[in-house]
Amino acid sequence: MDIVLNEVLYDPAGADGGYEYVELAAVAGADDRASLAGWVIETANGADGVWRVAWTGTSADSLQDGRFVVGESGVEPSPDAIEDLDLQNGPDACRLRSPEGDTDTLGWGEGLPPGLYEAEAAEDVGSGLALARLPDGFDTDRNVDDFAAVAPSPGAFNAPAEAIAVDRFEGPERGLPPGTAWDFRLTARNAGRETWTRPIGISCDLHPGELLATFDVVAAWRPGERREFLARAVPPAGAHLPRPSPGGDGVAPEPWLGVGEDFWISEVHSRPRLDEVEWIELEIGDASLELGALRVEDAAGTAAAATGVVPARTFVVITPDTSAVRARWNPPGSLLQASSWPSLNHTGSGVAERILVHLGDVELASASLPGGGEEGVSWERVSRFVSADDLSAWGPSLAAAGATPGRANSRRGDRASPPGGAELALTPSRFSPTRDGTLLVVVRGVAPSTSCEVDVYDSAGRAVTKLGTWTHVGEERRAVWDGRDANGAPLPFGIYLASARTGNRRSRPAPVVLLR
Repeated sequence: MDIVLNEVLYDPAGADGGYEYVELAAVAGADDRASLAGWVIETANGADGVWRVAWTGTSADSLQDGRFVVGESGVEPSPDAIEDLDLQNGPDACRLRSPEGDTDTLGWGEGLPPGLYEAEAAEDVGSGLALARLPDGFDTDRNVDDFAAVAPSPGAFNAPAEAIAVDRFEGPERGLPPGTAWDFRLTARNAGRETWTRPIGISCDLHPGELLATFDVVAAWRPGERREFLARAVPPAGAHLPRPSPGGDGVAPEPWLGVGEDFWISEVHSRPRLDEVEWIELEIGDASLELGALRVEDAAGTAAAATGVVPARTFVVITPDTSAVRARWNPPGSLLQASSWPSLNHTGSGVAERILVHLGDVELASASLPGGGEEGVSWERVSRFVSADDLSAWGPSLAAAGATPGRANSRRGDRASPPGGAELALTPSRFSPTRDGTLLVVVRGVAPSTSCEVDVYDSAGRAVTKLGTWTHVGEERRAVWDGRDANGAPLPFGIYLASARTGNRRSRPAPVVLLR
């Protein structure tokens, strides 16, 4: 049929009388000004299954821009034809009959007799919601697939110009080792009015703006068409919450971990003076972070609950009283108010308190804080290269103000150089030779007379190349890597680890994700 039932409101909010309507629509490619003379709308009660005529079109009735609304007197905007429809709340049915006798039937609710629905009845929707085709005019002759609950929109499009409806999304499983590649699978339908040609992205709830992978749309995707997609990807450093975008609002993403960290617990003020308050500082890595996706808590499980997007390469201070922190230290950058607070312990001679950061049920970071200490003096992270659960990683602030919230710590320690060697930095952490050209390799803290080489290994631990030609910038050595092995052959995509050898010492390995 060129004309179908497009939207039905059978249970308006409040009293039903006066507000029910049936919207008709032309299918894609049909005449959007077609005459409705001789077309008939019928309704049936699920109890007896008897069809009753509710409206008959005349020569004066025709589609307007592809739609026509038959409704009761209270419907806004005013219907094209006003009739008392007396639709039932379910299980019941409505059908459109053409002058030639063809029918389009919509049944809703469970237990309908055969003939009162197509293939499988649509779900009975709640009061105030309409059953509508998404996209408009799309008909598979299966009510449960064609109709969905929507806010009433008589005479207007049910679907936006562009929309994706996700039926199934297979994200990473729980408990995967960090750095594990994953085959993302997506089953989705074009729920918009227009043909879709763009890729569908996999975004990240934890890092706004991060694109983890894309599903390519290789041919024009018609409205109403359902497709399956596959995309393989390797996680960048840190933690991620993958979600298809657009269309993934109903997806509950699971954590997906890359090699390395993307934030650190860097400073904690657990013993404030009377005019101060407690706070926790995080240092953010190379990607912005949505703090509301994380759970920061103490050893007792009491959360320091705060939300907000924190820019990359900055600090964020979480506190129960932002005005008190601002008045005392006026920190730059992000200062977030916590809606709840754990009340940090500072007594004892060993570990006085632990702070943990979770993403779902996955622990991403933890810190063990010493007891004692001077009132009004924070604990600063001395080194990122010593576990934050090692008490030697913390020292009292040396700042005149007793703390450095929102700023680099006063106690540098070996912050810039890991134990046993210099610091190795790779930029960017996700690298495509075809897009980025070369990867910048920087080794810091190397004396001019000290030898320096960087070895690159694949995920199986096999050495693939060695870098030894450097540009000297102060105590930095700089080189570039083009993503090729020692023989000049392009390497496959995946995770690689680089390690700097300075003299007879090695740096900690640094991961890089090679993309193609």
